[in-house]
Amino acid sequence: MARSRVIGAARLQRALLKLPDDARRELRAAIAGGAAQVAAAAAARAPARTGALKGAIETRLAKSGLGATIGVFKRSKKTHVARFLEFGTVKMAARPWFFPAFRALRARLRGQIEAAARRALKRGGH
Repeated sequence: MARSRVIGAARLQRALLKLPDDARRELRAAIAGGAAQVAAAAAARAPARTGALKGAIETRLAKSGLGATIGVFKRSKKTHVARFLEFGTVKMAARPWFFPAFRALRARLRGQIEAAARRALKRGGH
């Protein structure tokens, strides 16, 4: 799982939680959409020997809706290899599928989320 850190996140989160519901919905939609884009890109890059890994990639939104986690949460005999494929083992070279997708989209998603946050903060009078 990857995490992207926002400088001043605690202050931003406090301000965002004070926003009107419609402004928070807009920001949540931007975060959910970005997470879905990363999940789709990761699935497209995932090795497809059985296809189980591609189908197991999920996104989970934080309760606040202001964050998301993307990964393989349900382990099975066919999906437990996700981390081994990503990072490799002493006997197998890494075949990264998640981090390349995340890195390829990170700047664009950051821009989309920042734009949504600016619109939400502007609408909320902050």
